[in-house]
Amino acid sequence: MFQLLQKKIKKNIFFLVSGSLFAFLLFLLMYLMIKPGELDLEALKNRQMIDFIRLKKDDTLNERDRKLPDKPPPPKRPPPPEIDQPELKKMPTPMLDIELPDINMPIDTDGALVGG
Repeated sequence: MFQLLQKKIKKNIFFLVSGSLFAFLLFLLMYLMIKPGELDLEALKNRQMIDFIRLKKDDTLNERDRKLPDKPPPPKRPPPPEIDQPELKKMPTPMLDIELPDINMPIDTDGALVGG
């Protein structure tokens, strides 16, 4: 039992140390990749580089003045055609004789429901 515990502890210590060493080496590698180096600006100035992104364009363009042509006058509209309208006879409106019922209801304004 004691020997199994010792093996587990040794295994855990090994993985802990190797993981820490790997993380340290990884950070060291990242530092070396981004650390500023010795830049020789004179050497960079003397280098000829090709500019692929923005090519210098010729600024002298052949421009010409354009004028809009005069608008032609609109054509004359023909007169509207004369339409023969028939004479309409006035239709007589019939007078309806409707008998309305006589509704006589007493309207009392004093009572229990009216509040008077």
